[in-house]
Amino acid sequence: PKRLGLFAYGTLTMDAVMKTLLDRVPPSQPTAAPGWRAAGLPGLPYPGLVRDASASAPGRVYHDLTAREWLVLDAFEDGAYDVAAVALADGQGQQRAVAYVWPAETPALASTWTPDAVDVAAYVSRCGAWRREWEAS
Repeated sequence: PKRLGLFAYGTLTMDAVMKTLLDRVPPSQPTAAPGWRAAGLPGLPYPGLVRDASASAPGRVYHDLTAREWLVLDAFEDGAYDVAAVALADGQGQQRAVAYVWPAETPALASTWTPDAVDVAAYVSRCGAWRREWEAS
């Protein structure tokens, strides 16, 4: 399934975060995932993608990720998320992409996450620290 693009809907939509994690911002396009919502998570600055028939999660789909970049992103998501293919509305029909989906059995907030919830500079610093630690291990 990872031959599909990556649908990002939260902090991974931020160029500074992707650049910090991958040393580049992969090519992408804006899109949305109908039937999904980027839900706030208790005490966390990033969201989880949850099923919501009345919503459509905005985001972007990244293309041409390398095997190493998938490895970095999978490690960064730390097993907290499930990996699933989701259908996207791309304006020209449906497209599918891989997304990090919040597990249904783990509570998420009823509120929809917004980028305003993140201190971007602090989060990017945290991402850089995580990457250095991960690469050292």
